[in-house]
Amino acid sequence: DGDNGATETNLMRFYDGHIEKYMNRPHGERDQHDQDGNTIAVINFDEMPYPEFWRRHDVVTFSALPQYAILSGNCWQMASGSTWCYLRQKITPVWWDWRIPTKDGTSYYYQ
Repeated sequence: DGDNGATETNLMRFYDGHIEKYMNRPHGERDQHDQDGNTIAVINFDEMPYPEFWRRHDVVTFSALPQYAILSGNCWQMASGSTWCYLRQKITPVWWDWRIPTKDGTSYYYQ
């Protein structure tokens, strides 16, 4: 069959363009604000791993930024300059959050 035993369930999958967007994330530390614009935390994008970035942030063009992100100041221009990332209102799980070592084997350790 020529696929060397690879199946849909044991391949690592990344959505098209997501790795590139992650690599173009803002760099350094940025302030996170509450709804009134007060600084409540500091986000260090340089130390943020791939899954954590996608759990907490989304990437869109400036015209697609949600109003709450603009008003609170929780949006930052990406290093590429053409897109922006913003802090989601709720943390979103990513698909590999549910992998377990006994069931998923090597894929678990490389997530």
